Amino acid sequence: MNPDQPAAPPATSAASVLTGRRHWQDQAARAHLLDRAPQLAILRRIVSQLLASTPSVGVVEGTPGSGRSALLLHAAAAAERRGARVVLARGTPAETRLRHGITSQLLGALTPPGSSLWTSPVWTDPDRDAELVPLLCRDFLSVARQQPLLVVVDDAHWADRWSVGWLGALRRRLRDVPLALLLAGDTGAVPLSPRAEGAPHGPDRVTAPHLLAVGPLTPESVRTALGRAGAPAPETLARAATDATGGNPWLLDVLRRHLGSASVPPEDLAATDVWRVVAAAHGDRVTRLAATLEAEPAGLLRALAATGGRLPFRLVAALAGLRDVSERVVLDRLAGMGLVRGRGGPDDRPDVVGPIVRDRVLAEMPTHDREDLYARAADLGHRSAVDDVDVAELLMRAPSGGGGWAVGVLRRAAHQARATGHPDDAARYLDRALREPLAPTTRVNTLIERAAVSATADTGERYLADVLADAGGGRAPGEATLRAADLLLAGGRGRTAYWQLSALADAHHADTTPEEIHAPFTALCQLAHATQRGEPGGLVELAPPPLPPDPGDPARSAALAHALAVAGVDLTRTVDLARRALSPDGQPATSAPLTAALTAPGWPPPARCPSRAGTRRPSTPSTPSWPRPAARPRPGWSPGC
Repeated sequence: MNPDQPAAPPATSAASVLTGRRHWQDQAARAHLLDRAPQLAILRRIVSQLLASTPSVGVVEGTPGSGRSALLLHAAAAAERRGARVVLARGTPAETRLRHGITSQLLGALTPPGSSLWTSPVWTDPDRDAELVPLLCRDFLSVARQQPLLVVVDDAHWADRWSVGWLGALRRRLRDVPLALLLAGDTGAVPLSPRAEGAPHGPDRVTAPHLLAVGPLTPESVRTALGRAGAPAPETLARAATDATGGNPWLLDVLRRHLGSASVPPEDLAATDVWRVVAAAHGDRVTRLAATLEAEPAGLLRALAATGGRLPFRLVAALAGLRDVSERVVLDRLAGMGLVRGRGGPDDRPDVVGPIVRDRVLAEMPTHDREDLYARAADLGHRSAVDDVDVAELLMRAPSGGGGWAVGVLRRAAHQARATGHPDDAARYLDRALREPLAPTTRVNTLIERAAVSATADTGERYLADVLADAGGGRAPGEATLRAADLLLAGGRGRTAYWQLSALADAHHADTTPEEIHAPFTALCQLAHATQRGEPGGLVELAPPPLPPDPGDPARSAALAHALAVAGVDLTRTVDLARRALSPDGQPATSAPLTAALTAPGWPPPARCPSRAGTRRPSTPSTPSWPRPAARPRPGWSPGC
């Protein structure tokens, strides 16, 4: 079909155009007219003015499924009952570029199919539109002078530009003639609406359009719409339906039909079943609406679905690659379709409307394109200094291999999440960081950070054991190895520490190892050895390096104090060694392993220490008091944290 040629006259009656079935129109006017008292009052006034030979224009705006068509049908029926003539048309995506598609539908109700107008050169020649528009206006005004005429256009946001121009010309000619225009469509996209960009507005106040905004139903109306035999629906069902549908009348009608066909009583319908029914219908509608979008609006919708309000709108528009049209115009169009919320102001971060829209839009994308979109969004956010947590959430859905910056962002986001009391989010970010190619040092540090936010001791033990296993291959630095073993012992996982340190003992040589590594390693081996004393299979692999009789470092001082306390001998020396471990030179120790600081003040055990056996006595100058340990951080999964 040549888009420059006007459409042929419709083969069906005008009434069937509006009342015919369609995917997103609810034919149950009872539910769609709830909460519509202000709109119905305006429509009654328009019909009354029409019968009094006063022209008027009405514009019904709302999201798809909000009941726009039900209001048009109500007004058309009221006008016909009172003696007016009604002609109706509906816009469709297929006719958006068809010359005078809407005009043809309306004219077909007034002009017989065999009329010479359909073959007239004025009608068929696209270059003679300047002659055609006045001729069409004259014909409609002539019919209105014989009988009041109501012109109704549903889904007017799909109207072709030639029909929009003619509707504007007809509106400008409304003077003391019983003709009313009533149009409905998506918010901000209806021709003649004061919200539509470039809408024609005359200076006279007679034909100033009445704007009828249609919103969601209230919870009380939702309960009424789902009721049966005049009784409202159960409160639990109404609450679940309100949450799932957002008060959208079309979705409520879908749910109502499901209730009518289901064998489960409404009061027994679970909230998950309500969400399942609504999600399927809403998702299918989102797919149909998205399929009508051109390339740039579709790209912006996908970018908004992927970023989820985590990037400023200017970055989302750049991500979508908007060039030929204004990003604000495209955003308003998507908002009018009920797919997006937000206006794109300087401090506004628009987002798609709910998880159903997000999931369906992203599911329609090929996997490679979706992952690439997330990767580009994360990179753009990182280069624009967006908050680390927002960038990390984008990286969670992007493929690995994003570069060294990605690991830094994920680790910083994990630290921020842990500091704000969200360890589960921190664990997600660190797990994602471990999927990136990592340098050995970065890997072990990330493993230790992951262990610290583990929800259970078993999970933390696994990550720390990985650090020690890497050390066995010569890939982990000494300090990270000591820290991992120390955290295992502090978390009560002495057996794992024992076996891992056993594997490292043979490769450890005191003559080639720096003292700052050798001393704590010796102490940790001794403590791990002590935890396995008496355990089945213990004391086989690990031959801990011997402790010096008078250690000068806090770590080995703590290990020797433990050994003396367990043996129950030389309390005075035990106390002195413990003090060295916790506060050498009168200052809190900073180099002793964490395990030493946790365990030294608790020794000797009361049952083994001669001075503490039997009746407990207060401290005296001859009974040394145990020093308090310095405050130190603990792993998130260790007992007592």
